Amino acid sequence: MKHIWNKFTVFATGYALSLVAIGAAPAQAANIIKNGSFEIGSEPGEFLPLSVGSTDIQDWTVIKGGIDYYGTGWLAADGNRSLDLNGTPGVGGVAQTFSTKDGQQYLVSFDFAGHPSGFLQTMEVAAAGQSELFSFQAGTDPKNIGWHTQSWLFTAIDTETTLEFSSLQTNYEFGGPALDNVSVTAVSVPEPMTIMGSVVAVFFGSLFKRSQSKNKDLA
Repeated sequence: MKHIWNKFTVFATGYALSLVAIGAAPAQAANIIKNGSFEIGSEPGEFLPLSVGSTDIQDWTVIKGGIDYYGTGWLAADGNRSLDLNGTPGVGGVAQTFSTKDGQQYLVSFDFAGHPSGFLQTMEVAAAGQSELFSFQAGTDPKNIGWHTQSWLFTAIDTETTLEFSSLQTNYEFGGPALDNVSVTAVSVPEPMTIMGSVVAVFFGSLFKRSQSKNKDLA
């Protein structure tokens, strides 16, 4: 019995850690960001310059400088519209405020590229007093601006949180970081009792199968 218990302890520790790692992935929860692909807003045509304070893009506010609201000017990552966080001109940014749970961790996902001006594009993502910088070396092909998906985790410190995306590229004010397809989802970690229940079920289920297999061999 002691031998079985030792095996169970080793198995349980490893299995529990693996469940915690899996549980740290984003839960299949709804995106709490509204209009994350910027599809709802004023008609941008090729692109529409928007100045600080603008709410032309539904659920979003331009928070500094100026941005360009892109339509047909280049291919969006998702849908038909996207943003250039440097306007014409202006080193800008956008923000959205949404409900959160204090202490809850959230995963921010977004598609990032750059105006085809050939500059290194740098963007700051910030929420709840936390921030991270993301950089992208832009090319010069307007038909392929290089969209790729990035992600970032933050922990809420209040019941409301403002998520901000800001350009830090000041070398060329007419073209900066490109942004599209923003989502925010709560990250779920399994409860300790749920983990232990899974560990016990899997371990003793495994022992039962081995016992059955041995009995068959003896028969």
